[in-house]
Amino acid sequence: MGKYYYCLVNGKLKQSTINKGFFSKNPIVWSARLATGLFGLTTCPSGNRGPKGPGEVILAIGEAGLQDLVRLGFVPCPTCRPEETTAFRFESIRELVRAEYGLSSMKEFADKTALPYDARRVRWEEILPRIGRVPSRIYLPSGLSPQRVLAFRRRINSLRPMIRRYTAPVLGYYSRSASGHVFIEYRSAE
Repeated sequence: MGKYYYCLVNGKLKQSTINKGFFSKNPIVWSARLATGLFGLTTCPSGNRGPKGPGEVILAIGEAGLQDLVRLGFVPCPTCRPEETTAFRFESIRELVRAEYGLSSMKEFADKTALPYDARRVRWEEILPRIGRVPSRIYLPSGLSPQRVLAFRRRINSLRPMIRRYTAPVLGYYSRSASGHVFIEYRSAE
């Protein structure tokens, strides 16, 4: 028996048991890390660090799953570079990328200077009530004003009545200048 995760199937999040049979039946599976707002390969070395559970990762199958992830606000992982795989078809998401971000090429969509890390773009309101959990950490851009951090904290906290297992997430960012890419927590009065 395998672990269960939420999987995007026909635009809806459904609980699925993930085992060898799942991958045999679905050869193209994308993995989206809720905490970072990034999607990539299920074998990503960066995405596989630390504990993972149904409140941290959602999976998506094939081209339709890729479209769903982009619609939900996820962008490509710079470590495993899903856009460089043969399974990734930018043509299938081109209009979504243009409408959501004003970008027109796969190169721009994958470029973290054009589309930087920012988990605030994830459509939390669609995801969290369905999976019933919040990631323990959420990664935001560095240098946000206290007002912007507070606005995001309030956005997440407003979903509390719809979430079965609610623990307020720690909000912060990676310090790329520190060795080991240290997580720096945003402190807030609320």
